[in-house]
Amino acid sequence: MMIWENELTQFYEKLKSKPVFSSKDEINSFLDDVVVPAFEEIAAEMKKHTKSVKIKKYVSKATISFEDQIAKKSVFTVSVDFKYQSISFPYILNGTSTYTSGTTIKNRAELDRDFIISAFMKFFLSRAENIRETERVKSSAINEFSE
Repeated sequence: MMIWENELTQFYEKLKSKPVFSSKDEINSFLDDVVVPAFEEIAAEMKKHTKSVKIKKYVSKATISFEDQIAKKSVFTVSVDFKYQSISFPYILNGTSTYTSGTTIKNRAELDRDFIISAFMKFFLSRAENIRETERVKSSAINEFSE
């Protein structure tokens, strides 16, 4: 089977399967029981190195934000989409939104504390490069416009 055929088959098989989150209350519980505690663990360590760390929970998502010498403000989000049964990790660096990869949820068991911390660390370690790239693009656009 070709890759695209596999993707079509997986898409329709997913529609037949039982959803990982069968209600918005389950998403809320996931945020309360897994995401926020993972963020609290991260925040405890971050407070040793940064000015401020804040955790906020909203409907279907939670954020952790902080300031340090890399970025004036970094905001990392865990966002759960009930309709598509997916999880994504949008983030903001110095007011510029960028989106990292998300994933379709296949098994609730894989969505544990370690999964959330791992996603955060990928974001955290890539921030400097992402900021440099954003600045390069801005600089190129300014140079093009001024010519």
